[in-house]
Amino acid sequence: MLTRPSDTYVSLALLASLSVFTWAILDPAAEPVGMVLVAHAPVRSAEETGRSVERRMRDFASALGMREDGVQAPCLRPRLTIDSLRRVVLRADGMRYGLQLPTSPGWKRLVGQRARATVIVGLDPLQRASEMPDIERYLDRAVAERRLYFGAAQVIRSNVISEDLGDPRV
Repeated sequence: MLTRPSDTYVSLALLASLSVFTWAILDPAAEPVGMVLVAHAPVRSAEETGRSVERRMRDFASALGMREDGVQAPCLRPRLTIDSLRRVVLRADGMRYGLQLPTSPGWKRLVGQRARATVIVGLDPLQRASEMPDIERYLDRAVAERRLYFGAAQVIRSNVISEDLGDPRV
């Protein structure tokens, strides 16, 4: 019988269902900051409900080391890895596979130099094909409704290509 290794186990099915976005903003000191938003794609089956999506996203945030929304964003231990193929991979506790992030060369350079990025986990679904105006509306609504988790993820570089990175399209 297969069992989950922990309460914060992150399945490959969850990783495949995520919408992931990266961009850069300026912080209050006018310094660039790499941003990552992870949300669930819209529900596609009768087994999935708004409640089950929220639970899965809360579990994912917990696996990253984030606390309940509304609490000061924790400094997460190394969660982003830039590997020798210059892929950026997000990892959480209980994840056998990493979540490869969609990135631009400038974004990779920024988080590589700053050695951290802000990670946001949204509790509500968001279309994978969302553009920045859609993302901004999503974030505005989710902030107002306290439906986000925030964390500052450390970035490490790896000279090794991990065999368990999973499907690079994920």
